[in-house]
Amino acid sequence: QPIDDAISGQRIHLVFGALLGLVVALLIGLLLTGGALRPLQRLTRTARRLASGDLGARSDMEPRHDEVGILAQAFDDMAERIEESFQAQALAISALSASEDRTRRFIADASHELRTPVTALKGYIDVIRRGAAHDPATLDAALAAIAREAERMRLLVLDLLILARVD
Repeated sequence: QPIDDAISGQRIHLVFGALLGLVVALLIGLLLTGGALRPLQRLTRTARRLASGDLGARSDMEPRHDEVGILAQAFDDMAERIEESFQAQALAISALSASEDRTRRFIADASHELRTPVTALKGYIDVIRRGAAHDPATLDAALAAIAREAERMRLLVLDLLILARVD
């Protein structure tokens, strides 16, 4: 009986000791895994910042020679390339927009330049229709003016074609 009581008391101590050891091991394991996962949590936060549009976000982790350090370096390199790509794309869009603005101004200027000779041609044609055909001197002057304006228009159109080819 006394041996059974002693073993029973030891069993309770053994169970409590095992539970206490398990709790201590669990707490130490949580602390160790929390410390080990902290760099990955930092990378996750940085990835979320990148995804939200902050292209300057980097992990800024001190260099390490383990898998996490290699991952952090690769991640920062990738983020750098993405930022450079977006900057290049923004510059290209800006250049394209400037080119489109120049094209619009050019078309407006060309239209204005062509409008003048066309209006002059219409005016001289109206002069011929109103009776200049009966007066040879007036007819000659109107036809000469029409020829000048037609030549001016031809030169403008040739300049436009040259500019279009150059562009």
